[in-house]
Amino acid sequence: MTEGPIDYRTMLDKEHLGAWDLAATGGEKSLVIERVEAGIVGRDDKKRRKPILFFAGVKSGKGMVCNVTNCRTIAALYGTDTREWVGKAITIYAAKTQFGSEQVDCIRVRPTVPKRREPRATSEEVPP
Repeated sequence: MTEGPIDYRTMLDKEHLGAWDLAATGGEKSLVIERVEAGIVGRDDKKRRKPILFFAGVKSGKGMVCNVTNCRTIAALYGTDTREWVGKAITIYAAKTQFGSEQVDCIRVRPTVPKRREPRATSEEVPP
């Protein structure tokens, strides 16, 4: 049995990561960018080209559509060349934003480089 509520959107056939996917991680997750691809998102006359970030270790294989706000945040950390983003860590978190007259769920990128946790050796482990 799973603890806590499970957002129904995590069970839908969604192609990209959504804020609801972060609920299991407390609404925030630090990830390493594995690749950046140009993608087409939206429907019909609302289709737009956007960068899609894919992350190391994300089992679902879902990418995150990167809007202008998130692109600017990552560019402030690592530069505007998306090739330089590969291998770099970012922290994403669930937030709300205004979309027309509604407040909607979204993913935002923290404007700081995540601190990397160094593995600690136990008494049985010997560092290489």
